[in-house]
Amino acid sequence: MALPATMKVLGVVMGIVLIILMGILSEISVEMLVRIDSLSMTSAASVALAVVFVVVCFAIALIKLIEGKIEAPRMSPDFGSKTAILDLLVVIPIMSNAYVCHFNVQPIYNELEGRSPQKMNRVGRITTVLCVVVYASTAVSGYLLFGKDTEADVLTNFDKDLGIRFSTALNYIVRVGISSSHRE
Repeated sequence: MALPATMKVLGVVMGIVLIILMGILSEISVEMLVRIDSLSMTSAASVALAVVFVVVCFAIALIKLIEGKIEAPRMSPDFGSKTAILDLLVVIPIMSNAYVCHFNVQPIYNELEGRSPQKMNRVGRITTVLCVVVYASTAVSGYLLFGKDTEADVLTNFDKDLGIRFSTALNYIVRVGISSSHRE
């Protein structure tokens, strides 16, 4: 969720407190990088939080489907405005991040017990399948959940009322889960 939307939802004082808290947590996380000897636990937590996001999205979509509040999804992009075309540029930072993160392969290989190219290939295949499943599930649940109002970045849809009980709590779970699952 963007900073202006956070300030709108939480208010100015809580927004500033959140910014300070995030700054402190960022500083602490940088400090902890020096002390990390294995990435297995953080990777597992990251994947678990991404799966929680997908499960929450599917649960909300299922609840809205049962209640009959779900809209038909838009099946093709709307190229009628300049903003729609500019929304396609969201892909560039994602691809850049994927390219920049490729240096993580060497530490993963070094942490494997009984290292071999075959084992590393298996790890690569499992990781790729897991990423595709999580991203595809996110896309499907986002389109089911928000229908024609789905924005280019599905997460920006979670600053609105979802139309179900505990909507605000679920929005916070999704925001915290996704923001916590992305690590560098």
